Amino acid sequence: MWDDEVEVISVGAGPGGLAYVAAAADAGLDVLIAAPPRRTDVHAGDAARGWLPTVGDPATDEYLAELVAGATPPAVAGAPDLPVRTLYSPPVQRTRKSVVETFVGPRLSVWAGACLASSFGAVLTTVDHWPATMRTAEGLSVGVAPIGAADGRALDDWLAEAVHEREISTLDDATLQRLVFEDGRVIGVVFDTPDGEYAVQARHGVVLTPTEPTPTAPVPAGGDIALVGLAGSRFVRVELVHTEDAPD
Repeated sequence: MWDDEVEVISVGAGPGGLAYVAAAADAGLDVLIAAPPRRTDVHAGDAARGWLPTVGDPATDEYLAELVAGATPPAVAGAPDLPVRTLYSPPVQRTRKSVVETFVGPRLSVWAGACLASSFGAVLTTVDHWPATMRTAEGLSVGVAPIGAADGRALDDWLAEAVHEREISTLDDATLQRLVFEDGRVIGVVFDTPDGEYAVQARHGVVLTPTEPTPTAPVPAGGDIALVGLAGSRFVRVELVHTEDAPD
């Protein structure tokens, strides 16, 4: 039933999806970007869903509604400037035992709302392991997947080159028709294309992101472009990360 099989699909070509597939490619996974046409029949959901679409397939829309259930509703669209965060090193590698702070549900709902409000956000169908865990100034652990060093270019140009350098394939003019489920788990995506339906299996998972790259101002050099998320959350966001030695 599959026209193609990969490990990771980005549904949309927004910054969060491009960064996620770049990190997945660096980890040795086979990835695909499904870039929609400039004008599609996919329409935005209600305000509480931010950029997450409503596609008209009952099973898919129910699943997407469940993903955002409990999220703090985003009040407005995210600012065009890339979020900046200072993190403290050394990172706690996932191969080491570490103390995990007490689980706080509201923290995850606020983070989900922030990602839904941001054009740099994305949501995953699979909760991933992070290459590294680092600490914020408030002592919060965040997962970090560095993509590369900022060099003064705009983020959309920077990510386009990152995708090109990794030779990541793109399925153009592909509109999300529906997700494919097996035992409640997302195992693939069916797209509408100019040549008809195109079904792609996702052996690892799917990332949903705003449909198109976001034009941004130049990102100052001196930090790393990274994907950031909270432990236990499916929501992630692209940020400019500065790493400093942990304070005494």
